Amino acid sequence: MLDKDRIIAALYQFKSLDRLEERKKELYDFCVENDILGTLILGNEGINGTIVGSRKGIDNVKKFLENWGFTDMEYKESHPPKGLRVFYRMKVKLKKEIPQKYLTAFDLTERIKHLAIHVVHSHLFISELLFKCIY
Repeated sequence: MLDKDRIIAALYQFKSLDRLEERKKELYDFCVENDILGTLILGNEGINGTIVGSRKGIDNVKKFLENWGFTDMEYKESHPPKGLRVFYRMKVKLKKEIPQKYLTAFDLTERIKHLAIHVVHSHLFISELLFKCIY
């Protein structure tokens, strides 16, 4: 069952960005004020990250970033499963360049479904082995 009250947002955009130290603090403070958790990476060439929060909080962060000129972000949303704590804190990191591995927006819900299916299959396999051993 998905938690429809929380939104996971994965985003990135290549865009020239200056004043990184100043922006890091502004963005961190804004996210904390809006009860947003996750990781955002700022670099001279843009922004990348994944965050989680309420609909209002996520929308506020998106508007905040649009005011910085991030108006053409690659952006994807999903909902986490109920009871899953996706992130434990908010981080804003500075990088000289946005590493390639961070450029894929992902759907955490799909990854968790895949994991759950894997666990069920493992459980069925173990049950089958135990059944064969007993009988």
